[in-house]
Amino acid sequence: MKHSFYIGFKPNIPDRTAAFVHHLVVYECRLEDSSNKLEKWLNHQGRQCFSPNMPTSWAACATPIVAWAVGSDGVFLPSHLATPVGEEHGGSTYFLFEVHYDNPNKLSAYMDGTKLLVYYTHTAREFNTGGIIIGSSVTPLQIIGPAIGTWQSTGVCDADCTKTDIPKEGITLVGGMLHTHLLGQAIKLQHIRDGKELPPILEDEHYDFNYQQERFMKQERLILPGDTMIVTCSYNTSHKVLPSFGGLRTTEEMCLAFMVYYPRAEIWACMSEPNFDGILESLGIEDYEKDSKNKTKGDKKGVNDVEVKEGEEIDEMQNLVDISMAKVFEKMTITKPFALKNMTLMRLLRERSLWRDEKVVSAMQEHMVRGKYRPLCLTNRDGKMHYAKLAEHEYPKYEPYVPPPTKCIKNVASAERPVNPKLQLKPKSEGD
Repeated sequence: MKHSFYIGFKPNIPDRTAAFVHHLVVYECRLEDSSNKLEKWLNHQGRQCFSPNMPTSWAACATPIVAWAVGSDGVFLPSHLATPVGEEHGGSTYFLFEVHYDNPNKLSAYMDGTKLLVYYTHTAREFNTGGIIIGSSVTPLQIIGPAIGTWQSTGVCDADCTKTDIPKEGITLVGGMLHTHLLGQAIKLQHIRDGKELPPILEDEHYDFNYQQERFMKQERLILPGDTMIVTCSYNTSHKVLPSFGGLRTTEEMCLAFMVYYPRAEIWACMSEPNFDGILESLGIEDYEKDSKNKTKGDKKGVNDVEVKEGEEIDEMQNLVDISMAKVFEKMTITKPFALKNMTLMRLLRERSLWRDEKVVSAMQEHMVRGKYRPLCLTNRDGKMHYAKLAEHEYPKYEPYVPPPTKCIKNVASAERPVNPKLQLKPKSEGD
């Protein structure tokens, strides 16, 4: 394959279907013996993502190279950056194109023609780029309380991940896209080094789901091994009567930063998920059973997992499968304390009285922001994806960043301008 480099993209979404398209992502596929396992799918029409009918070989396509969301006009990399294409050149030979449709009314009269126009060059640039996802793992463990003006969630890229997965000379972040769903109102990507918070890497104090444009920073940011990054998302749930959960659907939530960096390295995701025991403690749950059969106190296995079978011989598109991750809470039955016995975790979470309990709300909010978490470190090494879920960690302690005071420049011309006597107000007399 001739040496090629990806340099940018533009979306091409027909007007008739634009209202249904939530996001587009092109993933690099990293898999041993990729030609034998992926070549057969090049002319296949596709399959619903994360369903039992999706071949397991497609799960090796997880590193984003292109990410479009509502409001974006596309983006081109700065002139000194490009992304290599082709396994023999340090890139990928196969790519997976993911389209997320938001069609709650299940309308079927639309034939989609959504495309991405991908731009490339055969000329090498100064640096080869990589992509990294930072923030909260997409999981129902991200619980967002209802009827609250500002509810926050955090996702931590832990120092224990960056120590092992970032090269000693570091990586340089150049830009990216901040992402939540419909409830998001503000997002910030923080940077911690040696116990001190540095200026924010990216921040959007007025996040708008309908304007998610990737942006490149005026000042690039060096990330060193041992650094910590934190994505903090604020949500407005004042109009909600039931809680929301992290998940893939538009009506569920995310808290992520899709960042571009150089030089290209092994790391492609650095995230965290809330500690499940902390959620149980916040709710006053002492014990529970899964599927009313096997006691699994504190066992999170299955909370994040979506079963995907190989299904290498698959037919035409079948009925779509509901992939709501939060359904797993319906299979957890509380056994202690007695007052909550035989209630499922989902039923408790949907009790409106629960969210009127200030003690519960405060404990849950504190856990979602500064509670214990499990770091997730994801890399590509030797043509394989490596996934490491570390033991639970305490929320990092650091000295908060204090921005310099804003300088107010006196407008001399305005200050010295004489007042028009006709516009001067006369004081009222006692008779007025």
